[in-house]
Amino acid sequence: MRRAAKIVEKMHATIRERAEPGMKKNQLIADIYHAEITGADGYWGDYPSIVPLAPSGPDATAPHLTWDDSILKQGEATFFEIAGVYRRYHAPQSRTLFFGDPPAKYRAAEAAVLEAVAAGMAQAKPGNFAEDIANAFNACRHKHGFKKDSRCGYPIGLSYPPDWGEHTYSLRCDDKTILEPGMTFHFMPALWLDDGGIEMTEPVMLTNDTLAQWDRGTFFHPSTHLAQHARGDTPTRVIKSGKGVYIFDRDDRKMLDAFAGLYCVNVGYGRTEIAEAISKQAHELAYYHSYVGHGTEASITLSKMILDRAPVNMSKVYFGQSGSDANETNIKLVWYYNNILGRPAKKKIISRWRGYHGSGLMTGSLTGLELFHNKFDLPLSQVVHTSAPYYLRGAAPGLSEQEFSADCAANLETLILAEGPDTVAAFIGEPVLGTGGIVPPPAGYWAAIQTVLKKYDILLIADEVVTGFGRLGTMFGAEHYDIKADIITIAKGLTSAYAPLSGSIISSEMWKVLEQGTDENGPIGHGWTYSAHPIGAAAGVANLKLIDALGLVQNAGSTGAYLRAQLQAAFEDHPNVVQVRGEGLLCAVEFGETKSPLAFFDPAKKVGYAISAAMAARNVIARAMPQGDIIGFAPPLCITRQEVDHVVSVAQEAVADVLG
Repeated sequence: MRRAAKIVEKMHATIRERAEPGMKKNQLIADIYHAEITGADGYWGDYPSIVPLAPSGPDATAPHLTWDDSILKQGEATFFEIAGVYRRYHAPQSRTLFFGDPPAKYRAAEAAVLEAVAAGMAQAKPGNFAEDIANAFNACRHKHGFKKDSRCGYPIGLSYPPDWGEHTYSLRCDDKTILEPGMTFHFMPALWLDDGGIEMTEPVMLTNDTLAQWDRGTFFHPSTHLAQHARGDTPTRVIKSGKGVYIFDRDDRKMLDAFAGLYCVNVGYGRTEIAEAISKQAHELAYYHSYVGHGTEASITLSKMILDRAPVNMSKVYFGQSGSDANETNIKLVWYYNNILGRPAKKKIISRWRGYHGSGLMTGSLTGLELFHNKFDLPLSQVVHTSAPYYLRGAAPGLSEQEFSADCAANLETLILAEGPDTVAAFIGEPVLGTGGIVPPPAGYWAAIQTVLKKYDILLIADEVVTGFGRLGTMFGAEHYDIKADIITIAKGLTSAYAPLSGSIISSEMWKVLEQGTDENGPIGHGWTYSAHPIGAAAGVANLKLIDALGLVQNAGSTGAYLRAQLQAAFEDHPNVVQVRGEGLLCAVEFGETKSPLAFFDPAKKVGYAISAAMAARNVIARAMPQGDIIGFAPPLCITRQEVDHVVSVAQEAVADVLG
C-alpha cells in the first residue's frame, strides 16, 4: 500500500502539471492513467477497482460520476478522486482543483475540510471505534454550518469493498467497529455546496506504532521543538540502514543524504571494514581506561596515524567523545598553559559571531549563534565575540576581499585592546564557518588574523571538527589556508561517525609547557572515562585507512569543485539566489528577496526550511542552516558526479516549488 501511495502522489502531480482551463477531461484522465500504469519509485502500477472520478461544479453533488469530454473551466471547482494501485493494493486520495481565485464560500469550505481532516485523523488510532472518526468529522461540519451528517470513509486494501453496502465496516456515526492495527481505510472528508464540492481525502493504515510512542514518551531529541514533537507534529523518523550516500528508513524509503548526517559520515554508509574493526575490538577488549599511561593498540596506532596526517608542528593527541567536549578540553588546557607560564589573568577566549564550537556551557558560549545562547544565560563572561568573515553580508560596498579581511583583523585588534591583551588567552575559529552558513574566508583572512594573534601572544585553536580529514580537498583546513594552530579540534570525520570519538591535537610548543606543568604540579587534572575508547579508536584506524585507500581527500577536491560548478550553473541566474559558495565538498546556496546582499527574506517565511523540505519530499537531504535562508550541501566524500547531478536537479525542482 505504501508503494500504491507513491503512485497516487505521482498521479496528483500529473494533474497539477497538466491540468489547465480548456483541457478536455478525457485527455487529462488519459494522462492520469498513464502516470498510474507506469508507476513510481521503480514500481509499476496496476489498474484500479474504481475508475477516476472528476466531477465539476454542480455535478460534484452526484455520486460516482465518471469523466466525459467536457472541459475544465476557469472559476469552477473539480475534485479528483483517484487511486494508486500496486499488486491490487489500493491507496485512494482526493484533491480539489479550482482555476482562479476561489470565492469566499469555497475558502470557508476548504478551511472546514482541513480542520475535519485533522480532527478525524486524531481519532484514527487502535482501540477507538470507527464512529469516533465520523463523529469528529461531523462535529467540524456542524461547527462550520454544514448540518447534514454523512459517512466519511470505507475500508480498502486488495480492492474496494465488494459492494456499496459495505458489509465490513464504515466510518459512520453508528459504527461500533473497534479499530485495530492493520486496518486500512479511505478517510473522506468532503463538503458539498450548491454549485460544487470540496474533497481532500487520505488513505490510512492503522499501526500500533510502539516505536513512535516510545519516541515521543521517552526520547529527548537535541535541537528539536520539544512541544511539537510531544504533540506528534514532528513525525518520528526511524532510519534503518545506509549504503554509500543513501539512507533507508523503516518503510524502505531511499534517501540520498547530501549532508552526510551532520557533515560527518565522510566515507559513506555501510562500510563493512569499519563495522568489522568495531566488532573485532569489542570482542577482544570492549573497554579499558587510558589513565596513567594505559592504552590499547588501537588508540596508540590512531594517535600515530593522526599526527602523520596533521601539520608538522603538532605533537600529541588527546581523545574525547565529541567536538563539544574536545573544545571544552582545549579551553581548560589554554587556561592551564597560561597559569603554568605565570599569566593567571590571561583567560578570555575570543570567538566569532556565526561560529559553531559546541553546545556545552563553555562551548555554547564560544558558539556565535543566538539559538544556543537564548534562555541558557550564555555566553559566559570569559568569552567575547568578534566579527564573522562574512564578506557577502558584512563588507562595505566596493571593499575588496583583502580589504575586508584587513577590517576583520582590525576589529579583532580593537577588541583585544579594549579587553586588555594581558587578559586574552586564545582565539578559536573554524577554517570555514560551518553551521553559521558554510562561509569560506575571504582572501587574506587567516594571514591577517594570525598576524594580530602573534603580536599579542594569543593562542590559536583551529576547530576542524567539520573540515578535518578531507572535506575541503585537503586532509586539514589548516593545510588549505596555511593556519598554524596551537590546538586543532577533530571529531566527525575522525571515525566518519561510526563511533563517538573526538580529539585535541596539541602543538609541540604548547606540549612543552604542559609537560613542565606536571613536573611542577603533579598529574594533569583532566580526563574522561571514555577518553581513547578502544572501540572508537578501532573505528578511527579503519576509517583513516579507508580514506587513504579510496582516495577520498582527492575526490572531495575534484567532485567538490564539480558540485560547486553545477550549483553555480543551476542557480547563479536565479533572481532570489544571492550567492553560491563553498570549498571542497562543503557548499551552500544563499537566498534573498533579490540578488542584493542586503535583501533578506522575512524570517517568518522560513524559505530555507521550505526548500529543504521540498528536497526531502523528493528523497534528497540537504540542510537548512539555522541562521539565514541558506541550503547547505556536505555529502559523503565518496559521492560521484552522477549523484551530484541528481542532488542539483532535485535542488532546482525544490527551489522552483518554493520560489518559482
